[in-house]
Amino acid sequence: MDAPDLSLPPRLASTLADHGFLGELRREAAAGDFHCADALAARVDVGEALELYRPFAAAGRWEPNARIADRLAGSGDIDAAVAVVRSFAETGEPAATDRLVTLLADSGRVDEAVAVVRRNPENAPVARVATLLAGLDRTAEAIDLLLPRVAEGKHVRTLVEITAGSGWDERVVAALLPLGVPGPLAEVLHRQGRADEAIAVLRAAYSDGQNYHVGLIEMLADLLFEHDPDGLREFIAGDGGVFAARRLAVHLEGQGRVDEAAEILRVDDVWLLGEFLARHGRVDEAIEVLYPGGVRGADHLPVLCGLLADRGRFDEALAIVDALLESTGGTGHDLIGQRLAMLSAQGRRAQAIAEAPLDDWFARGWVAELLVEEGRLDDAVALLWPYRTEANEGIALACLMVRQGRAEEAIAVARARERPEPPRYDPRFSEPPF
Repeated sequence: MDAPDLSLPPRLASTLADHGFLGELRREAAAGDFHCADALAARVDVGEALELYRPFAAAGRWEPNARIADRLAGSGDIDAAVAVVRSFAETGEPAATDRLVTLLADSGRVDEAVAVVRRNPENAPVARVATLLAGLDRTAEAIDLLLPRVAEGKHVRTLVEITAGSGWDERVVAALLPLGVPGPLAEVLHRQGRADEAIAVLRAAYSDGQNYHVGLIEMLADLLFEHDPDGLREFIAGDGGVFAARRLAVHLEGQGRVDEAAEILRVDDVWLLGEFLARHGRVDEAIEVLYPGGVRGADHLPVLCGLLADRGRFDEALAIVDALLESTGGTGHDLIGQRLAMLSAQGRRAQAIAEAPLDDWFARGWVAELLVEEGRLDDAVALLWPYRTEANEGIALACLMVRQGRAEEAIAVARARERPEPPRYDPRFSEPPF
């Protein structure tokens, strides 16, 4: 059975570096801890950083070699960086191919980058290079680079974006027609001035008879607002429904027709209406709309609670959160976080700390952070200490102990945590641990 990976978590290694424990990092790096070597390398000069990475790079793994390439490139030695990355790209490492193209392109060697993409389009950043070519007024080359991938249904959005205003729309339309991509096709037709054809494409595609494509409905509503307002009203009354109505409200708002937009939202969703009214300074009206509507869950709380607090009605907002927490048995992490955040924002940190349900790991994390912000680092450590073997809380505790100056104890805590069984190494998808 393989020995467990005892590398320190990157977060702890970084915390050790931030607080000046470089000697400890050097010791752990020399013992084979890559995360410690990585954290230390970020804080030393190029020469020392390269020496830190070399023992790990010698094992033939990509990640430490990528770090070496980054430091070389950052120091201006692009050729050396390219040489490191190219050696891995030639072995088929996908991330290396991507990095190689980026290095070449960023250093102005665009033709070399294009050549790499043509040789290995599966792993190379085709869209990035095509965008670069278009920016150099080499749009025809960019299209040629993209079209083989577009024919497979990939990089369609990139093709549409880089050809806008370039005079190549007919070629783009020809490429999109066989693909069954109504949204991009309608976009290109519309910018050609062929609005009727774009609308027809979307009308034919937004539903298959059983399901509706919301994105296409919204796109169609946008075009109808611009070219056929009466048709949009008919569409809203029919298949477009609330999704088309919301787009109409957006356009009306953009034209300053706030009351008309509000009336449309009033028959749709009280939460959208409440946000809309608050956005336009109609706060009291927004509260009246939202409060009787009933709070459906934590996702909707920030708007209502913020409005109530702004009007000096904080305790009402807190009561809403408490009622929802009670309905969940006090176990909703989002609600617990909302309550603690609200109290903290009101300067009531002592109350937040005193009333937090400390049997909940999420609440303990919040309270530990609040204690640290209050300057009570020792209390935060004491709070987390009983949970030091837990995976996440053990890391948080270790980082706090580093801040106390207890680096060696922090390292011991991190290594003693309970950790899930690591996944089995599969060479198709991952690298073995260092």
